[in-house]
Amino acid sequence: MCIKFTGFLVIVSFIFFDCLALAANHRKIAQHGVWTVAEVPKKAVYVLSSPERSEGKYSKRGRAYAMITFWQKGESTIHFEQGYTVKPDSNIRVSILDKNKKLIQKYKFIPHNEEIWAPANLDGKIISFMKNGYYMIVESSSSRGTKTKDTYNLSGVAKAVNEASRRQSKKTPVKKALAKKKRSVKKTTIRKIPAKKVVSAKKVLAKKAVSAKRQMPEKKTAAKKNPIKKSKKRPLVINKSALSG
Repeated sequence: MCIKFTGFLVIVSFIFFDCLALAANHRKIAQHGVWTVAEVPKKAVYVLSSPERSEGKYSKRGRAYAMITFWQKGESTIHFEQGYTVKPDSNIRVSILDKNKKLIQKYKFIPHNEEIWAPANLDGKIISFMKNGYYMIVESSSSRGTKTKDTYNLSGVAKAVNEASRRQSKKTPVKKALAKKKRSVKKTTIRKIPAKKVVSAKKVLAKKAVSAKRQMPEKKTAAKKNPIKKSKKRPLVINKSALSG
């Protein structure tokens, strides 16, 4: 378990530096409600929003936001910037609520410095629940033990996520390469069939069809010309002279 968690932290550290690059070179694409769609050319498309309400007994705190990132390789990730160093092994909860603020789903996130990340292989599920929810509450604690509670409005997140996903899927080089490969395979399969073989095959089929037509009536006429002859009974002839002699 320790080794897996360490590996996760290493991956997170690389993504963290990538997110810093996103903030420096991002280009805004669209706005859906309180959710912004932006991109870094040839790298990623992401959706970003800040909490509409933050609670906690703190005097100073950095910027807090939620980020859903669609990477060039096809992966999607979700994480939150908390604006302070998150206490390791603390109880971190992300809850998604309906319009009546009733709980739909709840997840435990993993802390890393000032960020919290979704557990492995759960990003897609969390994003789908966000698209169907109305509010999202993020609860965590700082390294000093200060608890915070951020409430996000999910209005517009579904449209923002769909647009970001669609834009990134168009730019994914893997999908483009597969499409080119399929087209090339179709072309090569057509070119590999020589024209002479196609013509000869047509001739063979035509000959078979003609011979089949010729054979059918011959069988019928043969049956008419050579009917099965039935043996006739000969009448009994009595030689009277032979009997009298």
